[in-house]
Amino acid sequence: MSACAGLVGGVAATGCTSRSQDSSGNDMAPKARTYLSKALSIMEEHSLLRHQVDWADVRSKAFAQARGAQKPADTYGAIGSALQTLGDGHSTFWEPEQVKENLGSSAAPLDGLQGRSLRSGIGYISLPGVQGSQETYDKYVGQGRDAVAQADGSGACGWVVDLRSNAGGSMWPMLAVVGPILGDGKVGMFVDADGKKSVWSIKNGAPYADGKSAGWGDSRPVTRSTPPVAVLTGNRTRSAGEAVVVAFRGRPHTRFSANGPMVFLRETSRTACPTVPC
Repeated sequence: MSACAGLVGGVAATGCTSRSQDSSGNDMAPKARTYLSKALSIMEEHSLLRHQVDWADVRSKAFAQARGAQKPADTYGAIGSALQTLGDGHSTFWEPEQVKENLGSSAAPLDGLQGRSLRSGIGYISLPGVQGSQETYDKYVGQGRDAVAQADGSGACGWVVDLRSNAGGSMWPMLAVVGPILGDGKVGMFVDADGKKSVWSIKNGAPYADGKSAGWGDSRPVTRSTPPVAVLTGNRTRSAGEAVVVAFRGRPHTRFSANGPMVFLRETSRTACPTVPC
């Protein structure tokens, strides 16, 4: 595992080459100094707000906080403090045990991932957050697509997509599940600190990043194309869950609700979906 694999969130954990040798931290053991220096280099390279940060000051304070560190674990506090200064409200640091726990394989059932048909033929899909190994993501997509197919069994005239318990993780498995409901086309993008854009799109119900498949292949289409959709959000909807909300923004015949249990779907074509409690 990379020495810097614990950095997640707004700071991507890719590339661990230090840009320069730090003159401070001479009282630190070499392994500790290198670990901290590489972590700070990842932040400087990938931070969304990197052009607004005084990196010399961040490095100086981090090495001062980690003074005397003899092993990488002794620098964890300094790394956490440095991440707080980035101001993006999202970046975080996972210690090795947390990485194993959060990104390891999961054999547990994904109880929150459910689909069913509500009254009057409206499909419902509850989409929780997910993070872990590729095995976990594959299981999520398989179970989620089965849930959508089950909810669409009688030809749903509209959909409720429930993101109220979605606290984040990876957005790609989520988009692979709701892709058939969302519909094909461009649905969002990432924009980095230099303004470079990376487009998210759906093709044949599957997610793509800049035209390259994010995995899992084509999905079974839902019975009705461009059905009306109600997207439910709540206080727990965040991170990748919010990315799914972004993907539905701008979609025709789509409404969003963060208040109350009642969802109102209105079909703009000849068939009407009635008021539905969920």
